[in-house]
Amino acid sequence: MKTIIYLAHDDLASSSSQQFLVASGRHLTEATYVDLGAQWQADPTFDRSEELDRLAQYDRVIFQFPLYWYQAPAVLKVWIDQVLDQGTGLGFIAGKELGLVVIAGAPARNYQLAGREGVTVSDLLSPYYALSRYLGMRFLEPFTIFQFAYLSEAEKMRLMYDYALYLKTGEARRFNDLQDMIIQALQDLDLNLSPVDQVVFDQFVMALEDQAQSLKDYQAVDQWEEDRNV
Repeated sequence: MKTIIYLAHDDLASSSSQQFLVASGRHLTEATYVDLGAQWQADPTFDRSEELDRLAQYDRVIFQFPLYWYQAPAVLKVWIDQVLDQGTGLGFIAGKELGLVVIAGAPARNYQLAGREGVTVSDLLSPYYALSRYLGMRFLEPFTIFQFAYLSEAEKMRLMYDYALYLKTGEARRFNDLQDMIIQALQDLDLNLSPVDQVVFDQFVMALEDQAQSLKDYQAVDQWEEDRNV
């Protein structure tokens, strides 16, 4: 499945989060990136025919953007208005997937009904769900990143693989979920090993389980300390 990512940002070069994601995606996947901000600055009118021809080549479409005042940067709305909002020549879009990669500067706990923002990220992104239904696309669970600037190097490494997995599969799985999935798959294998080899294999799986649990414990402590310092 071929994936195209439309980057909606006013100044991509100045964004550390966008630079990190684009570098990760290009290194780990074969996805295509389109810098809408640069295109718009060069010409405020998108060529609808060219844009639709490009869009037709891909199966999974992803809009990637930071939340600016609870919404995407204006360039994404302009692109949608000029390319998708004319009602003709869009039949080929039905059946494609629409995903979102969203970067929020505030912590996740703020985006709750009882949180500081008073709304969820899902609420803010609901227009894209409506757009996907209108176009007959399959809407993917959004991939949301909170407070990129405060992530540790270890967290950025996990983010890199989570992000690449989203581009490849359209599933917003997290590193911990992937670990659990791999461990379960290993446990389900029927390898017909000799007794000695089976012991070695079981020890290997147990070591993976211990590492996964240690990681979860560290993450729980980090979250507790973060909540305590609020």
